Amino acid sequence: MSIRRMLVPVMGRDCDLSTLKTAVQVARKVDAHVDALFVRANPAEFFPAMGYGYSGNGVVTQDVLDAVNKASDELAEKACGNVTAVAEETGIPITKYGEVSGRPSISFHQATGPLFAALRQESQLTDLIVYAHPPQGTAADLANVLPGLLLGCRRPFLIAPEEPVESIGSHIIIAWNSDDEAASAIRQARDFLPYAEKVEVAMIVDDEASAEAEIALPLAYLACHGVKAETRVIMDKAGNVGEIILNTFEKSGADLLVMGAYGHSRVREFIFGGVTRQVLHQANFPVFMAH
Repeated sequence: MSIRRMLVPVMGRDCDLSTLKTAVQVARKVDAHVDALFVRANPAEFFPAMGYGYSGNGVVTQDVLDAVNKASDELAEKACGNVTAVAEETGIPITKYGEVSGRPSISFHQATGPLFAALRQESQLTDLIVYAHPPQGTAADLANVLPGLLLGCRRPFLIAPEEPVESIGSHIIIAWNSDDEAASAIRQARDFLPYAEKVEVAMIVDDEASAEAEIALPLAYLACHGVKAETRVIMDKAGNVGEIILNTFEKSGADLLVMGAYGHSRVREFIFGGVTRQVLHQANFPVFMAH
């Protein structure tokens, strides 16, 4: 996979700054363009059963529509300002939406909600989505649509930490367990691997002998792509997998975790598996996920 277009949903809040800075770091590393997208509220969402601006006598309440549009205008202005501020701070050029300069750059554009539908449509032709860390209270809307996007749109995600980090992808840990999701994550993270000074394939096992055969496959795949990876075998199959992954990463000094996103569909809603959910909500470092 080649990362050339990155989508960054922005909310017009302070949490945009860390997400945009994370995206710019990656854009400089892989020579990509960053599309910052603000999704405006659709007034129809506020009146799902009765239509636009319903009042007691069925007349459109223009005051409500005006208030929704005014709030969207204010947030859009703040979101655009955040893009401009990050561009000025990082020195990355701003281009018009749809115009690519041939070098790392950033643009800003708007769409109209519902949020999930707008982001899913925009994600159809993007290579990587950089997303705000889910626990941020000011980005609750983004957190709510993250499971559906991550498990449904079939695009890789980079979950940005709440605070900007100095480096991303110099030391990579790949969480491996022989499942399709883990294999997909490795394939889709290929653009990061050539820039890494160190790549480790980590596997949690209860039998070290059998782990050797299982971990040979990702090592061989990475070697074919010019990446000489090290192995990190963790003997603790009975423990909490999410906690083991988090603890292993934090003790390693790595700056990017690559892992599969696990989940299942239940009544048309995508629900994260326990390990995925735990890592997303507790990690304070960049996490590359693919399903």
